[in-house]
Amino acid sequence: MNRTHVIAMCILLAGCLKQDLRHPTEDHAVQTRVVADACAADEACPERLQEDTEETAVQACLIHAIVVGTDGAHCAKAEG
Repeated sequence: MNRTHVIAMCILLAGCLKQDLRHPTEDHAVQTRVVADACAADEACPERLQEDTEETAVQACLIHAIVVGTDGAHCAKAEG
């Protein structure tokens, strides 16, 4: 097997993996956003936990954007 075959196999496998990751990353992004929003709306949720859950939600959104091949600019929570 030469280098071209190895590269072609890697590209093919990456495409398959991308399809397998589409739904789990979307679920993760939605779930982390729900948790972050719930924490932000709860006065009993400490500020540090709010920051952590928000960062996790943004990261999950960015991972999903990478998997589906879109721009992740929409992932940052709008201020205000």
